[in-house]
Amino acid sequence: MRWIDYRKALPPRYGIIWRDIAACYLSLATGVAVVDLVQQSFGRTAACAVAVPVALWTGYWLHALFLFGHEAAHANLAPRRKANDRLIWLFFGSTTVNYRRTHMAHHAHIGSHRDTETTYQLCLSVVNVLKG
Repeated sequence: MRWIDYRKALPPRYGIIWRDIAACYLSLATGVAVVDLVQQSFGRTAACAVAVPVALWTGYWLHALFLFGHEAAHANLAPRRKANDRLIWLFFGSTTVNYRRTHMAHHAHIGSHRDTETTYQLCLSVVNVLKG
């Protein structure tokens, strides 16, 4: 069987996608709730102590949401493009339509000086992580 035929035979499971997006938002809310609960129960100093692990937790789930945003730009989250455009980019200050514009320019110019996404060209270093 050719790959294209196999790929067309795979049914999309949109319910699972949106369940996972909801889980990302719930996980973000959980991080905020943990800091608030620790502060209410143990004070500000204790809340500061959990701030770094919760910040890492938050970054992980924000990145997961961004990956769903990337898939929305490719119209992979729902059967119609307009439904993909409804993905809420609350934490990124953008929309799927705006991101699609720059992301498709990236696909047109991958690896060149006209590429709109350049972070993959940077080596992993403390300086580049802090810049990000």
